[in-house]
Amino acid sequence: MEELMEDMVLVIIRQTRAIMSLSLSTEMDRVVSRVSLEQRQAMEHVRVSIIDEIVRCVSPSSGSSESEPISSTPPGPSPMIPPGTREGSHRRRRGPRYRRSQ
Repeated sequence: MEELMEDMVLVIIRQTRAIMSLSLSTEMDRVVSRVSLEQRQAMEHVRVSIIDEIVRCVSPSSGSSESEPISSTPPGPSPMIPPGTREGSHRRRRGPRYRRSQ
């Protein structure tokens, strides 16, 4: 039972990492299109550091060590999504074409 609980905690931590990483990446992508490559790499380093620190704070301190790296993204520059192609950046068109005819 204790082993099952430990496995569940590890799954929750992994999912939390993935969500935090995606959320922070999405927020950073909004700014990234206006900055240089050096600034992008610095921002990526900060993002990974923030996630590592949060995960370190919420990880169980029962001595269970994970072999996988803390950050969910590989080191180095993150793959940048060109501006305007991000998910959610499109808006639904409103106009005569989309109105229902009565």
